[in-house]
Amino acid sequence: MYKILGSDGNEYGPLSAEKIKQWILEGRLEKKTPVLPDGAEDWVFLSSLPEFEAAFASPQKMETAVPVKNRRWRMVVYIGLLLLA
Repeated sequence: MYKILGSDGNEYGPLSAEKIKQWILEGRLEKKTPVLPDGAEDWVFLSSLPEFEAAFASPQKMETAVPVKNRRWRMVVYIGLLLLA
């Protein structure tokens, strides 16, 4: 079992290794997420634990891009993204 320190500063857990692997695959945890394994005294990064190497090596879900056929619409999308940045 493990505890996770979330980006919001809150501790989550105890969590099983399977739940952590699921969250890694969902993009909810990253390599630099602090984790406290049961019995450990210090927090470490998830990337330092060999049991999670395979989860980080797995291809992450990529969102499918929708092809835009109309050039005018494509330009509007680009301008909109630039304005949001």
